[in-house]
Amino acid sequence: MPLSLTVKKNMAVHNQIILYAQIQRKPLIYKDDTTGEYTQGNLSATVVSGQRETGLYTRKTDVLNNIHYFNVPVFTGNPAMIKLMEPIEMGDIVFTKGNLTTKNIIKSKKCEKCGTEHIKNGTLTFVTPTHIEIIKKGLTMEEGAEKLRFNNEISDLATILGTICSPPEIVVDNKRAQVAQFQLAINRKYYIPDDDVENKTDYPWVKVYGREKVDDVMKRCKVGTVIFVDGFIKVRKYPELTIKCDNPECDGVIKWRDWTVDILAYAVEYCNNWKTDEDIAKERQELLEQAKESIFNSSEE
Repeated sequence: MPLSLTVKKNMAVHNQIILYAQIQRKPLIYKDDTTGEYTQGNLSATVVSGQRETGLYTRKTDVLNNIHYFNVPVFTGNPAMIKLMEPIEMGDIVFTKGNLTTKNIIKSKKCEKCGTEHIKNGTLTFVTPTHIEIIKKGLTMEEGAEKLRFNNEISDLATILGTICSPPEIVVDNKRAQVAQFQLAINRKYYIPDDDVENKTDYPWVKVYGREKVDDVMKRCKVGTVIFVDGFIKVRKYPELTIKCDNPECDGVIKWRDWTVDILAYAVEYCNNWKTDEDIAKERQELLEQAKESIFNSSEE
């Protein structure tokens, strides 16, 4: 995991998520058995991505092709926010403002045959709410879907300012599209009651689609580049894996399915420590000189 020092303390930090969502099941509310105080609230917020161009979609003739639904996880240990969650019912339209949060966790699942637990380290990415408001109550799923489509421009918004803390790399998604991806470090300006007090930085992953945008990011960005991302949240499920039971005496298998929350960029703005055209030209010239020197030295031998 990258160090929080990758983001300077005096550097401007921005981490804001806006969700206009429909709720498809009641929130999970937990209270202390002894005191009755709120301890945790979990909410699955169904949102739609907007119709702005990301490079992710290819059928530009079909505007509605750019509308995709996602269930965004919203978790909080703040009693005031949990209290606001409690009256939410299935079908309600909810407006939520918050921050994108990452938390190191232990993931586990038991073998159905012998009960041996398969454990691995993981990261949970979710929205920590700072504001929750019920906009409309008692809608059907169809009515809610229409509301989301009408309000798609505010349904799922992520505006993030952070420092790149992993080398940008190109990967290929399941539609064979090239994607630039990297991890951001964002120092927290807020306190999360149910998290370790030592955790003061969040590390979300950012994905950039579109050939020109991918090429530009790969040319200009590096570890330490400060960027502003205007985008949206996408929840991505991995294909189910079949894992052999960790118990050598058992021939059972574990069905393992994981998911992740990424930021997909509509636009990326370079703010600090990025490569200019002059920097890129200088690097190319240095590489050319190194190649010439290597060829010259080889010919002398």
